[in-house]
Amino acid sequence: MQERDLDFSLTVIASEIVRESDGLALSSCNIYLSPEERKKVCCLLPAIFFLLLLAII
Repeated sequence: MQERDLDFSLTVIASEIVRESDGLALSSCNIYLSPEERKKVCCLLPAIFFLLLLAII
């Protein structure tokens, strides 16, 4: 597939991720999570880091 320039005028501004007290990112998408879903999601990041560590070893 050939890339093409869409000539959008935009600026990307990097910033820190703001997190809530439970560690979940403060995001408009996360407001739709139930309390049970929030508990499950908060386990994902440590689990992903653990699996990445295992892959390196």
